[in-house]
Amino acid sequence: SCRAQNSGNGTEPDQTTPSQTTQSPDGPNNPYNPPAAWTENTQTVYTLKDTSLRKDATSTGAILASIPKETQLTSTGYNSNWYYVEYEGQQGYIQKSSATTINFLPTGFEDIVGGPKIMYANAKNINVRPYPVVNDTIAKAVGSYNLNDEVTVIAQNANWYKIEYIKNDEKFEYFVSKDCLSETTVVDPDDDKPYQDLFTK
Repeated sequence: SCRAQNSGNGTEPDQTTPSQTTQSPDGPNNPYNPPAAWTENTQTVYTLKDTSLRKDATSTGAILASIPKETQLTSTGYNSNWYYVEYEGQQGYIQKSSATTINFLPTGFEDIVGGPKIMYANAKNINVRPYPVVNDTIAKAVGSYNLNDEVTVIAQNANWYKIEYIKNDEKFEYFVSKDCLSETTVVDPDDDKPYQDLFTK
């Protein structure tokens, strides 16, 4: 249920990412500079913002290309500050602060058959996130729903609903964990009114 985890901003199920395993580079032809500072490891990374592909692993390195936010890249090595990646046929470096190995992209979503439908928050203080991932660094909650609030659902994948969310009179497409919404309203577990007659008797 949505009470399985409390992240501070709201409640939703716990989701973890498997750890990455790496190995040290070897050989004289290593493309990284300096070689000893790098770890060879082929992995997928995703840009968190528009970022520059640089010729050298320095903030003053020549810019080879501008990579848009939410781009999927293949990295073949990294150090504490940089990923070595390929983008549109060019190899270079992007800052690690501008990318992540966590796939936060909204993939695999299918529209709700018959169009958007109303569902209901089944717990208190349910997080609304800009991406379908439980990670406050990548997808910090942008709002919340309370118990039995109506939620307009427009699409879904295996674990998430894509919803219409109104904030400051503007409509956004955001995400809520599937475990946090129900087809019907639910009883508030903290509401003692249904039991008051029993106590009286």
